Amino acid sequence: MKKDGSKKQELFSFDNEAALCLNVVGDWIYFSSVGFDESGSICKIKTDGSEHQKLIDDFAVSLTVVDDWIYCAVAVDPSDDNSIYKMKTDGTERQKLSDDTPFAITVTDGWIYYSFNNKIYRIKTDGSERQELGFTSMASSVIATEDWVYYYDRDYGLCRIKTDASNPQRLTPENSTPFNMLGYFHVVDEWIYFSSNDLDSNTSNFYKMKADGSDPQKLSDFKTGISGIQILDDWIYFSSYEGSTVILNRIKIDGTEQQVIDSIDIDPSLYY
Repeated sequence: MKKDGSKKQELFSFDNEAALCLNVVGDWIYFSSVGFDESGSICKIKTDGSEHQKLIDDFAVSLTVVDDWIYCAVAVDPSDDNSIYKMKTDGTERQKLSDDTPFAITVTDGWIYYSFNNKIYRIKTDGSERQELGFTSMASSVIATEDWVYYYDRDYGLCRIKTDASNPQRLTPENSTPFNMLGYFHVVDEWIYFSSNDLDSNTSNFYKMKADGSDPQKLSDFKTGISGIQILDDWIYFSSYEGSTVILNRIKIDGTEQQVIDSIDIDPSLYY
């Protein structure tokens, strides 16, 4: 569909499976296909819906495409822990890079960043030079820029550390309730955009602050939970939930012009 929700087109129909970790690169969409029976594969399909291809039978919980390579956190068997692999975008040259078992990875400037065993690490995209960057009680998200690694820590909120492991900083104020319930975040143009989810009331808020933690601003609040935020141009795109309905929304990065783009009803029996 277009960014405003118009011209929606079905590209492919999935049978008892879901497409996760979508990466759009050129004319291709790369994704992890996860079955409700815990099967999994890495696939690609043309942006016009043609040439659907299964590349490999890997259960990928995180996937990113850089240049001609797919980097992913993979469980060869769904019951196994996740190791780090890479392969060519045609599925060939599959290589195991690390036995570390992260839930999510990010790739920047020739390095793979991730959290594992309560620490932040990075390795070269060839699997060499494993480096420990810092300690965390439990990092659920890691985002790397040219100079900084940002991550959400269960006990300390949003933090960052230099890519050379120097100058660790806590960005969110101590004992600040909204920030302690951080959901999803993105770093764009020296700003951090993030959601704060209150599980007790099932409500969420959007905030932004400078990349050094200064100037926090509340952008908007919602009566439902928020997940999967992305920043594109001057818009924040995100999903919200009302019962079994998933709603795709967008809102300007200044908090104005909230819009519903699309919605879809999900069969709850698929998840239970």
